[in-house]
Amino acid sequence: MEKNTSYFFIPFSYKRKFHEIIGKINSDQNWELFEDKINYMFKYVADKLDSNNENECRCYHFLLKKEARDRLYIAGLNSEFELLENHPEKGKIRFAFTLQKVHLYCFATGIGILAFQISYRNADPYYIANAQYYMKKISRTKIHTNQGSMVSGRDDILTLLKLAEYILSDIKNEFKCEFFFYSNEERERSNILTYIEVPSMENTQQKLFFLKRSVGDTFQYIENKEQEKRETYVHSEKVEWGFSPESAACLVLHRQDAENHFVDKVFYPNFHSQYLFMYVLLLHQKYVLYLFLTQIGIGEYTDHRSLEQYKNDLYEFETNYVFSCITEVPQYQELYNKMYEVFALREMYEDVREPLQSLAEIRRENVEKQLKENDEQINKALILLSFFSVFSAFVDSFDFIQSFFETFFGNRVDDIVIKSVQLGCTVLIFATFIYVIYKLRVIDRRKKKTEQKNE
Repeated sequence: MEKNTSYFFIPFSYKRKFHEIIGKINSDQNWELFEDKINYMFKYVADKLDSNNENECRCYHFLLKKEARDRLYIAGLNSEFELLENHPEKGKIRFAFTLQKVHLYCFATGIGILAFQISYRNADPYYIANAQYYMKKISRTKIHTNQGSMVSGRDDILTLLKLAEYILSDIKNEFKCEFFFYSNEERERSNILTYIEVPSMENTQQKLFFLKRSVGDTFQYIENKEQEKRETYVHSEKVEWGFSPESAACLVLHRQDAENHFVDKVFYPNFHSQYLFMYVLLLHQKYVLYLFLTQIGIGEYTDHRSLEQYKNDLYEFETNYVFSCITEVPQYQELYNKMYEVFALREMYEDVREPLQSLAEIRRENVEKQLKENDEQINKALILLSFFSVFSAFVDSFDFIQSFFETFFGNRVDDIVIKSVQLGCTVLIFATFIYVIYKLRVIDRRKKKTEQKNE
């Protein structure tokens, strides 16, 4: 039977510091640290997932231990998980799969991703697309096992979301984890990454249409060359990809009567390491942007201080996790570029940068306010200076007039004349002082009128 694998990703946000949650998971007997070998990507990308380099590592990858499933009473590898759904034409239909692994990614951005790795009993692409149409509704689709509930003695755990919350219950309570923080309740939808081996590449575009959208055969396939060009990537004659904002799927030619060394020994291991990490990297970017947009929507960034913190958080995120070039290997880089475009990450970045425009506006207003306050202080200082200058002018003018008449006229001029001249100077000084005050007030009024018009 051809191999198939699907990853269901469940995002959550967490509070407190990155090293605290990593320390908690490392000390938990249910989890083991997994060291990914990201060989084909640039060092500055791969180092973000290198747990041996604590200074550079920004994401840790853990696996739920096999014995932990027994401790948590979760159905084992040999148990068959199933869901029963009502098909409008076929009536009751059953989808069966096994739960292979449970992955946990923790990023320093306050985002975590739990991933269920499953394998279906039937590798037919249409069967898997139908199953994933229901299973992507992560909080509504009820799942059982051939032995009863997914967790022994817990009949209330009926969905994959409930199972995720149960597995992370200790971490969830301590670190205030919020699953699908950007979705409305009961409208959560999981992102899915799928690998399917097929005996032939016939009708590939049609199969990818259903898989990349995770829709059932009740949806009508309409050929659209332009859309297919945007949402598909032909890796080789044996490998083709399809992707949408919700899911990504890879169809791989695997003939039983032919040599499959490349598929079995090269591509299949790379899918579970290089390609998986690439998809998680893009998902993480999307989830962080959702987190920023959610925080903006609830009004967390409204004042200068919070906007400055937002700017720093966004800068740190873009520096550590946002890459336009991740490798020189064409098939990885081209696929990355296509997925980046389909995820509409560039448009989302434009949305999250809008608060920075508000920050620039606040800064401009603060500068203008400071300049206005400085002008007012200068005007007050000038008035005060003018006030003291009046007294200085009085004294100087009286002394000057007295000494002038004594020098040039001696005692031939009556005191009343001298007093009259001194009085005239006093009037002139007062008039000049009043005029200066008046002009300063006029300038201040004009500034205020100009500011009101600009507003």
